[in-house]
Amino acid sequence: MEIELIVWLIRIALTLSLLYLLLIWSYTVGWHMLSRSMPHDNKVLHSLSVSVIVAFRDEEHQLETLLQHLHRQDFDSNKTEILLINDHSKDASAAIAEDFIARFPDMNIKLLHAETQGKKGAIKKGISNASNSLLLFTDADCRPGPSWISVMVRHMERVPHMMAIGPVMLHPVKGILGRMQGLEHLSLMASTAGAAGLGMAVMSNGANVIVRREAIDSFHPDVLRDDVASGDDVFMMLHLAGRFGRRSIGFVRHTKAIVPTRAADTLKEFFRQRSRWVSKSRIYSDPLIIVPALVVALFNIILAFMLLLALFYPALIGVFLLMMVMKTMADYPLLLAGARFTQRTNWLMYVLPVQLLYPFYVLISVVLGFVRPVRWK
Repeated sequence: MEIELIVWLIRIALTLSLLYLLLIWSYTVGWHMLSRSMPHDNKVLHSLSVSVIVAFRDEEHQLETLLQHLHRQDFDSNKTEILLINDHSKDASAAIAEDFIARFPDMNIKLLHAETQGKKGAIKKGISNASNSLLLFTDADCRPGPSWISVMVRHMERVPHMMAIGPVMLHPVKGILGRMQGLEHLSLMASTAGAAGLGMAVMSNGANVIVRREAIDSFHPDVLRDDVASGDDVFMMLHLAGRFGRRSIGFVRHTKAIVPTRAADTLKEFFRQRSRWVSKSRIYSDPLIIVPALVVALFNIILAFMLLLALFYPALIGVFLLMMVMKTMADYPLLLAGARFTQRTNWLMYVLPVQLLYPFYVLISVVLGFVRPVRWK
């Protein structure tokens, strides 16, 4: 009986390995398909107007730097408004925003205060007060380059997407934990882009998203799911994909569209963020999200168990090594593409430790995401 169970486990493990390989390879194909659809010049056409929306809470150490980066944008300031939505900050964030607005009267910046608690309430406040034809979202701890707005707007001028996801990378990163996070984030960014390149967007990142005003006007109050602590970006994407079709969601594959954001400083912060990501998965009903997420999660979980079982059944070490080889064959081409795009190929030296630790990280994140309460901050 015991041997029969192990045989079935091996069959399941190898089946999941094959599915994982096919899934990640498909994202790699999607990534390279994007390069054929992107305009190569930097010229902005008639310049649609844009509202930049930033929801923040207790970001006194980050907000000034973000505002300085927004001040350096090369996009037409007469067609830009910046909406800062304070979500009940208890620190000096609001005062910093007010001081910046006073020092730079040439910028069209407004400080608003959310009525309800939580990031989603703040985002809704920003949406309802935005007056321009495009809405561009980012976070207070991001550091967009000077051409960020121009490149994101140019994409929407030239491609009939209702929503476009921009690239996000971790910077700066410190120590082994930071570089491993950076490598994982590259994989997520490239997977997000690859899925969008296939016309099957399944992920988003609220640190860099642009949406057409007419698409956002179709929202109803429950679109962002206030009952879930996070996921505003994905729920927005799902609503638009359902209304306008999956191909209405694009990805801006341009280096000047990259938005750097900080890595988690501690393991506690790291796992809190990941458990927040996992917690919203129970709400999804879209097969294009559920199936890939299950394949990735189950493959990594069974990989972790296979290594643990090999301590008691040494013969299983061969199955574990075969799964690791298939995982690396799947992951490395996509990681290489993302690393080249972000000019972080030096991070690839951490592929082996990340490959070994990642299954256990997934296992811990899944458990925490389903058992611990989740909040934005």
